[in-house]
Amino acid sequence: MDNGNRKDAIEAIRGFWDWFATGAEKLKKLYLDDRLESLMQMVNRELDKVEPQLAWEIGPGRAKPFLLTISGEGDPKLRQIADFMIQLAPDLESWEFYSSRPARPAPAVVRLPESAESFTTSEWWFIPIEQPPIEQLDLIIVDDKLARSDREPALRAVSIYLDQLLGEDTVETWMGEFKIKSSIAIHGKKAYKMAELPDYLLWATHRERNPLRKPDSRT
Repeated sequence: MDNGNRKDAIEAIRGFWDWFATGAEKLKKLYLDDRLESLMQMVNRELDKVEPQLAWEIGPGRAKPFLLTISGEGDPKLRQIADFMIQLAPDLESWEFYSSRPARPAPAVVRLPESAESFTTSEWWFIPIEQPPIEQLDLIIVDDKLARSDREPALRAVSIYLDQLLGEDTVETWMGEFKIKSSIAIHGKKAYKMAELPDYLLWATHRERNPLRKPDSRT
């Protein structure tokens, strides 16, 4: 990036944070009132001035009431922009800022404002499919409503849930392909409650025999 483009990028990022700091209370109210469409429109409009391909999420914080995550969703170039944005983020009393979604208590309900759908997660189960050659863990997600839903929103709901349950960086590191099946389709197969996935992943990557490991972690 040349000096001119970098200067423009910095000005755009500072403009976004000036807008955010000024409107933070309104954004909190929109979130708490479940006016998610209006919230999306406002944030998208301003974040697009920095980089239209960046993703974002507002939700409960870990140490503060609210968080804003600005994410490249696995794209290294976008991650650099997100990291730089977070470096320039203001210090606001009620807000935490991240460049990847941190692990948090998984949601009881996943809502998709763009499609007005919601999914209750308490009866979600998973079947782990380990892939040692590529050092990833594929998942079969078991839930009848997800299985009856259109594929794209169903997978989007699973992705949102996993990012909260594990944290975005852990998902990008270890999670592979997701498939969704009904309870009838997997009858008789060993399945685990979705809330147990962090424990399963910890066991799979630290067990004594044939643990899942990334190539650069082998000794």
